[in-house]
Parts: sequence; C-alpha cells; structure tokens
Amino acid sequence: MEKQNFDFEAFKKQAVSRLKNGDTLLGKDGVLTPLLKEFLEGALDRELEAHIEDEGDANRKNGKGRKQVKAAIGSVDINAPRDRNGTFEPEIISKRHKTLGVDWIDRSFLYTPVEPATAIYGSPDGYVWFGGFYSHDKPCYR
Repeated sequence: MEKQNFDFEAFKKQAVSRLKNGDTLLGKDGVLTPLLKEFLEGALDRELEAHIEDEGDANRKNGKGRKQVKAAIGSVDINAPRDRNGTFEPEIISKRHKTLGVDWIDRSFLYTPVEPATAIYGSPDGYVWFGGFYSHDKPCYR
C-alpha cells in the first residue's frame, strides 16, 4: 500500500475548522496529532533510507510496524519502518522506546539551520544548537 502525500493546505483548513468547533489542540484526537504523526513517520523514513545507504546492497526496507508514541502533547499511533537485517536503530524514537522526551525536543526544535554558522562555529553542516548555553554538556553546534 502506497502512502499518500500529506496535504498541508487541507490540514490547515481542517485544523482551523476543528479549533473553531472547540476540538482540543493536543491529545490522541487533537488537532495537531496528524501533523506530529506525519513528522515522526517522515523522520523515521529518512533515517531508514540513510541507514540502508550506509549498509549498501546487503540490506533493504522490510515493511512497517505499528507503534504508539507518547509525547508531551499526547499519544500518537505511527507506522515505524523496519529493515530486513534488523540493524536499523532510529534516533528520533529508539527501538522499544515509546516516549518522546526532552532529548527529542532538543534535537527537533532547538537545532536551527543558520548560514553563517560554518564561519562562526566551524560547523560543517551549518547547524547551531541555541539551547547549548543552558544545557549540560551539549555542544554549541551539531
């Protein structure tokens, strides 16, 4: 079964309509839940693709498994990708973990692409972690 593309414009219209009707923003059936689901599944798919590229021809995709993830905004059911060899270790939601905690928020929201970062911090990929000044032993760049 092929995954349909996420229609962000339709999502925005539906979200506004649901909020006007008094639906909750967060939680299992919250207005933002489909957006979180799309983000997590997309991130996991990209991680798996990078993993398979690193391993070469010896490995390939092997379907998806259902997983319920608990986040600060509520629970969301996702379809997590698998690889044939079972060597895929996702970073955004580790195997056998079902909770998105502060570490996930740090990686996802506080890493911000900045053009001059390479010149200032020497970051080869141009990412700077702005929360580094108040976190314990986190690098200033990624």
